[in-house]
Amino acid sequence: MIRHDLTYTDRRLKNIPHKLRLRSIFRVIDRAGVGDRKDLTYADFGCSNGFVTDLVARHIGPRKTVGFGHNREELDDGKARYPDIDFRFFELNEPADAGRFDLVTCFETLEHVGDLDIAIRNLIDATAPGGTLVLSAPIEVGPVGTFKFLLKTILYRYDLNELPGGAALYFRYLKTLLKNGDVTVFRDSRSGWGTHFGFDYRIIGRKLSAMGIKYKAFTRGTTRFFIAK
Repeated sequence: MIRHDLTYTDRRLKNIPHKLRLRSIFRVIDRAGVGDRKDLTYADFGCSNGFVTDLVARHIGPRKTVGFGHNREELDDGKARYPDIDFRFFELNEPADAGRFDLVTCFETLEHVGDLDIAIRNLIDATAPGGTLVLSAPIEVGPVGTFKFLLKTILYRYDLNELPGGAALYFRYLKTLLKNGDVTVFRDSRSGWGTHFGFDYRIIGRKLSAMGIKYKAFTRGTTRFFIAK
């Protein structure tokens, strides 16, 4: 089991962006106009073991909090840690009814799904009429993406082996980044991804627009946030 909470609490240098993102999440929630409403219902998709879910819930004070995830071991860990959160299994890649919630969040998860269209549609459908959807995704393209790519592959020894073509793609991938091109072409069709390589946050905005969803988007550090109402 991957302890995703450690990326926010561990003091290693590479976790600094995660800690900064955590601060941004609270600001974004406030910017979205989600106040301290005791009747609020809140759902977090891609909740892992509920570390961030719990922090957001304590920030907004909802009457009900549900954490949706697809790793049963992480969900069991969350149930033991945060008994006030209702943890449920959910596969974002498959159309399903998760219920309706006043606030729906999905942080740093869409880059890992296999079918982005279905995943986003599930999130939209889970947002109650008049509710708020908040998404975040890492910036892995442009100057920021190029810097992160070089840092990951040179300093931390990450590889491209999860992508079709593997290590042989290195210079083609780097060239695409330098041109601010579309790195999604390096991914094939599959049920999910562990890597961030081959993900372009800009595709989220395009898909929201194609679905007729109005949204606001802005950057905080190395993260792109989307707010849809």
